[in-house]
Amino acid sequence: MTIEERLEKLEGKLAAAKCRNRWMLVGAALLILGCLAIAATPGDTQTIRAQQFIVVDDQGRELAKLAAAKDVPTLHLLDENGKPRLVLGVSKDGPTLHLLDENDKPRLVLEAPKTGPRLGLGDENGKPRLTLGATKDGLALSMADKNGNPLLALGATKDGPMLGMFDKKGIDNPRLMLGVVKDEAGLLLFGPDQKLIWRTPR
Repeated sequence: MTIEERLEKLEGKLAAAKCRNRWMLVGAALLILGCLAIAATPGDTQTIRAQQFIVVDDQGRELAKLAAAKDVPTLHLLDENGKPRLVLGVSKDGPTLHLLDENDKPRLVLEAPKTGPRLGLGDENGKPRLTLGATKDGLALSMADKNGNPLLALGATKDGPMLGMFDKKGIDNPRLMLGVVKDEAGLLLFGPDQKLIWRTPR
């Protein structure tokens, strides 16, 4: 048997051993989970009831936390520094999902209230910069500056599409409004004092 053949045979044995070890670990994990399930629910008549569950690593650091506070169940997933990076909760208004950065600033927020789902993207200061929502009246997309003031809003309602552009004062100061209502298009231009300076002729 050549050296190459011996090496190839040895590699095959190592791969088989790794595969066996992997399946042994999976089997042990399933066995432990099965024992816990049997112990927790004897005769399918009992369940584990608690106000808080905490998952830790082998060094005792918290990795996940499931808790119920003021009738609001919340799941926290933590990073290696103990910072919450994902928070999932359900309140009377509906479910929410928050993805946070290392400075506890929300960078992505997903909500599903009764009025309709909303998706928000935030910057490094936690200010909402892009918001997308859906209601019974239609869809809306909003883009904001670093202060959270909307600069552009795009909507698609049952009456037709609408586009609005605003100055640094936000939604109270429109500078351009463009829309199509009942197959009739219109364009409005405003000055800094909200005075109408031009509109499409009728």
